[in-house]
Amino acid sequence: MLMTIISTVVVTANQGADPVELLQHLGKGLARIKSYNGVQEATLSAIAVGGAGTNSMVVMVTCEDWTTYGKIQQELNTDSEMIQLMLEGGKLSTWQTFTSQTIDFDLLPS
Repeated sequence: MLMTIISTVVVTANQGADPVELLQHLGKGLARIKSYNGVQEATLSAIAVGGAGTNSMVVMVTCEDWTTYGKIQQELNTDSEMIQLMLEGGKLSTWQTFTSQTIDFDLLPS
């Protein structure tokens, strides 16, 4: 069964936060995540129009399965540089994290 695990973090700048500083933090964090074993793709995008998410940034990371996702999470949560980046970034923004899995439509009943 083919699947992809997608971790999406919507990052919204706090009132008065420097957007350049926030982007620098996100860029450093994204570069760090890309170095983790098992990460297939890591991207940063902006929500131009989208209700409450308008003007937020989106970090999206994919991996092949839940086992790999768990290993990436373990690495992320024990990486002192990443922990420091998240603590500093938390002063500049709020985060909402969503994790999803693709569905193989060939497995669905017809």
